[in-house]
Amino acid sequence: MRIPLERRVLVVFAACAVLLSIVGFGAAGSAAASPPDPYVGTWWAIDPSDGSLEQVTFGAAGSLFFRDDYATTCGGVEAVLNDFGTVSGNIWTGSGTATLRCPAIGQTRGPVFFQFALNPDGTLSGVGPEVWTRTRP
Repeated sequence: MRIPLERRVLVVFAACAVLLSIVGFGAAGSAAASPPDPYVGTWWAIDPSDGSLEQVTFGAAGSLFFRDDYATTCGGVEAVLNDFGTVSGNIWTGSGTATLRCPAIGQTRGPVFFQFALNPDGTLSGVGPEVWTRTRP
């Protein structure tokens, strides 16, 4: 029995596609994709002024969530903040209009300005003396 030419061409085409994916043609195309945002994820620091644990989480679209377990500016209770920012080079800059909330005492502080620099050693530096790492202390 003889296989029609159209079917033979289709089989050869499918075999080539499989071969190209095995040898990495598909991987070469994805290697050119943008690297993930180096800020995305959760970072931790200890506030040297009072020893409290601080957390900052960056989202993929420039969002930021900040939490301080013992915020001196809130009288020693937890503080939280949400903001949005942009990245230019190794600097993430917040909106400058964020409001720090002290839920336990029903107060707010602001506007608050956040800015972070990604350091060559993989840590973050902010507007304060804290050094931020991806490892929770």
